[in-house]
Amino acid sequence: MGTRKIKRIKRTLRIACDDLAYIGEDGEECHPREGQWIDIRKKTSGQDYATILQLIELYGQEDKDADDLKVMAEMVASLPDIYELLAHKIVAWNWTDLWDDDQAPLPDPTVEVMATIDFETDLMHLVSLIMETEETPKN
Repeated sequence: MGTRKIKRIKRTLRIACDDLAYIGEDGEECHPREGQWIDIRKKTSGQDYATILQLIELYGQEDKDADDLKVMAEMVASLPDIYELLAHKIVAWNWTDLWDDDQAPLPDPTVEVMATIDFETDLMHLVSLIMETEETPKN
């Protein structure tokens, strides 16, 4: 009898977060997440995919001359969905608290933790990283 080799299927994808950049108060480009990463689930549920499509549509409106208050209200209303999506998709990370002088590691990525991170930089960066890696789910 021969031995059977078992092949382990990698179900997560590690994404480097080095490219997150913004211009600091001194006018210099800053990369606060350099050397940091997230591990996300490769498989996407139909519900997650629907949320991602909704976000793509919603955040695409930001560039149009739509009623800014209406778009902003829709974005704020979508935050719980965003927190839920990120908490479900992110399996692990080595992110640190950028506002803490000691740069302490952030706790595991839960809905509650997602609600505490900076919206304009970190939260939107996470959403864009996940949207960039998405494919249409197979039924």
